[in-house]
Amino acid sequence: MQFKLEQLDTQNKASLVCELCKDQELLNSLSREKMKQIIKRVRKVKERKYTRRRVPKYRFPGFKAMPLEDIDRFFSAFKPEEYRCKSLFLVQAFLGLRIGEAVKLNIKDIDFRNKQIRIKTEKQQLYEVIDSMYLHEKLERLLLEYIEIYEKEITEHDGFLFFTSNSSCRFKHISPDRARNVFRQTCNRAGLDQFYGYREPISDLKNWKKGKLYKYSTHSLRHSFARYLAKRKVPIEIAKHLLRHKDISSTQIYYMHDKEDIDAELRKLFEIKAAMFTERK
Repeated sequence: MQFKLEQLDTQNKASLVCELCKDQELLNSLSREKMKQIIKRVRKVKERKYTRRRVPKYRFPGFKAMPLEDIDRFFSAFKPEEYRCKSLFLVQAFLGLRIGEAVKLNIKDIDFRNKQIRIKTEKQQLYEVIDSMYLHEKLERLLLEYIEIYEKEITEHDGFLFFTSNSSCRFKHISPDRARNVFRQTCNRAGLDQFYGYREPISDLKNWKKGKLYKYSTHSLRHSFARYLAKRKVPIEIAKHLLRHKDISSTQIYYMHDKEDIDAELRKLFEIKAAMFTERK
């Protein structure tokens, strides 16, 4: 059937592009220069349609990290019947995982004999990352207790530790979005509902809804782990591997001093100066 591209409406054009993208032979037949042109045009459209955030998402490094008192409030707010979700976030906090990494943990990833737990790192590309992390005593006890309680369900869900109870879910594990919803509900229950602004209409203006930007999210547990490493003066090169960062510049964000550190150093400086002045007298 012969037709002219300009005669098609936007929806049909989009459908045609999607179908062409599925054609592997067509894609393989394109020259390198032709593919570069297509990629360049798609990138320009993407940048124009999905504009970048105009203001920083966070005020300063460490803003998203939860102090110990807030972490205690968060975990104390779980109900007894929410033990499975509580365990998920404990594992995330103990290892500094991204939520997408935590929900995908499988019983096959745990080596109790050698005290190692394998992590399927998100954003993993062709660079050096650690494939496993040390299974310290607290985490080992937690996992052994958890597996003993849910051994049957874990087996029925192909070994996924944090299995889903939703039969219509296409995954055998809890989805990251479901975990984020549970995190938000628990934070609200604990009174950790601080927010620092509202979502910006970055894209899709038709379906955009005004919503709060909460101080804490599931990623706050990873931020807290990273800040803990920095506070304990763990060498940044080791922290980079523990956090499985591609570039050390990502790790440096957590190693920047926050306002509390700066104020404390300034306080010490004036205490020293005051002591020196007293000695001279």
